Amino acid sequence: MVDLGFTPITAANVFDYEERLVASLAQEDPLARLAMIRCPTLVVHGELDPIPVAFGRLLADSIPGGEFALLPGASHFPFLEDRDEFDRAVRPFLSSPATA
Repeated sequence: MVDLGFTPITAANVFDYEERLVASLAQEDPLARLAMIRCPTLVVHGELDPIPVAFGRLLADSIPGGEFALLPGASHFPFLEDRDEFDRAVRPFLSSPATA
């Protein structure tokens, strides 16, 4: 048996998550709201992520001044899979004058 650590409230609502989440996303238009972001943003995407690279680029392009970093050979969790490569992508961004 797998213990997911759900609280009683989470366990009672877990089967309704899709209806609650997906229904509200359609009303919110999250991609259009990305244009409201006013801080330096770096979208980091793994080359082998099951989410298409084009979607990661779309996110970065939808944020004013957004930047995009593609990590070769990485999948969905590059910060766990290849920490050094992730650091090489993120540290310069964090050290740039725009993020200071």
